Amino acid sequence: MYRLERITSRSLALDLAEVKVHLRVDHDTEDNYISDLIYAVQDMLEPPDGWLGRALARADYRLTLPGFSSIIKLPAPPFVELKAFKYFDVDGDEQTVDADDYRVIEKDIAYIEIVSGKAWPMLQSGRLDPVKVEYTAGYNGSANVPQAIRQYMMMQISQLYDMRSLVNAQQVRRTPYVANMLEGWRVRL
Repeated sequence: MYRLERITSRSLALDLAEVKVHLRVDHDTEDNYISDLIYAVQDMLEPPDGWLGRALARADYRLTLPGFSSIIKLPAPPFVELKAFKYFDVDGDEQTVDADDYRVIEKDIAYIEIVSGKAWPMLQSGRLDPVKVEYTAGYNGSANVPQAIRQYMMMQISQLYDMRSLVNAQQVRRTPYVANMLEGWRVRL
């Protein structure tokens, strides 16, 4: 079983000014509140726990694995860059995987594969998390987030903004007529 965690802070997936136009808000007094709403909707969608499984705003992630496999999928597309690929050797010392032994294949879901004729190093026995991959993922700015995702987020933010009573992010449901907008963008590993 793998574990994915975001290891750096992230930014808003949507531009605050753009969201304010959508909400028809022309003042700055609610900027913090509206930013919180953007993050709330992002949290419902983004990894590590979000339904969509895509990194909407750039952030660094750490994937922890119980061992090597022939293909190591990197959740939270879109992939940007590999930052570190480490493991604990048989003596329990942290090592970096030799860059000549693997390659990163950048597809919709990027993955790492062993180079033909090479072998993964031996791992520390009994350790639950001997392999760690750190990488950057996410769209580069609001304008690069796919339009269907942006529109869906705007609708959910509007719903939260309009319902200020005892509502929290878990109570907000995906609006039935727009729920399928994201189906083609959903990541399943």
